[in-house]
Amino acid sequence: MSECRLQLQQGILSLHGVLDKNNAHQVYLHSKQLLSSGQAPDCIDLGHVDHIDSAGLALLLEWQSWANHAKHKLQLQHAPKQLLMLARLSELDRILNLGPVNSPQGIAA
Repeated sequence: MSECRLQLQQGILSLHGVLDKNNAHQVYLHSKQLLSSGQAPDCIDLGHVDHIDSAGLALLLEWQSWANHAKHKLQLQHAPKQLLMLARLSELDRILNLGPVNSPQGIAA
């Protein structure tokens, strides 16, 4: 099973590893515990995500939805190329509030 570690420090939630259909629900449950304890991040750092699929994208959309309902601004930073492609294909890139990205040549922020 793939693994995705979450680390929350100074308002930044960093994800490490793989975020896919095999673990998205577990990551969601873990993040729900963090959010319910009042530890809402201002930023999600995706710079250490090795792989993300549509289930990972759905989880990011859920987090943005939570932030919008809570009137909380949440920015995603260092999005991997794979996520940028998924988001653009789905026309969700504007909804995700993507900040600085890991920009390979040809992929603009």
